[in-house]
Amino acid sequence: MDVEAADKRDSSSIEKQPERKPSFKNRIRDAREETSGTHDFVMAVGSIICGSASVLCCLIMAGIVMAIPIAMIVLGAMYKDECPAEPYIPVYLIVSGAFTLLVCVMSMCTCIRKRNSDKEDDDDDDVCGLFACCLGCLAGLVSLFLLAWFIAGNVWIYRIYEPTYDDPTSDNFCHKTLYLFSFWLMTSGYILMGLTCFFGIIVGVVTAGITCCVACAED
Repeated sequence: MDVEAADKRDSSSIEKQPERKPSFKNRIRDAREETSGTHDFVMAVGSIICGSASVLCCLIMAGIVMAIPIAMIVLGAMYKDECPAEPYIPVYLIVSGAFTLLVCVMSMCTCIRKRNSDKEDDDDDDVCGLFACCLGCLAGLVSLFLLAWFIAGNVWIYRIYEPTYDDPTSDNFCHKTLYLFSFWLMTSGYILMGLTCFFGIIVGVVTAGITCCVACAED
């Protein structure tokens, strides 16, 4: 009886152990075996790489991006009353920094939740779904507000270009550090959007060319 009970305990403990996910190398090998062509294999490998690195990249990028809204809040608070040419510029920095920081925190929570979703029981699926839905709705509303606030910031920052930096008594005065930070922060956003579109077009053209070459080689 003792031996049978021990065997049952051992078998139950083995059953309770979570299955280990296949290694990256094994997943690549399985993708090679399951795909029929070079194009399908490349797409499968890309999906594996993106899936493996998505959580880590999400956390790293969120940590890096969080430095910008923190700087916005600090500079906006420091020079809150030192821009009579446009008093809304420091307000813009503080509000944008606070809401951008909120979006970063929500993104990090989403990544952590996604990472732990595989470890949770089926009973928690409804709770996870509700949490993800609420977080997604809140992030969407905040993003819409930030878009509208970004448009307002464009008006406030660019319409007084270039203010007076040396005469605090002038109505056109704005602290140099405050204004140049706001100006280049806004301008760098447009530069990044332009570069993103440019590289997106290049990637699309290269991908289309590779796909055509692979299709021709398979024919």
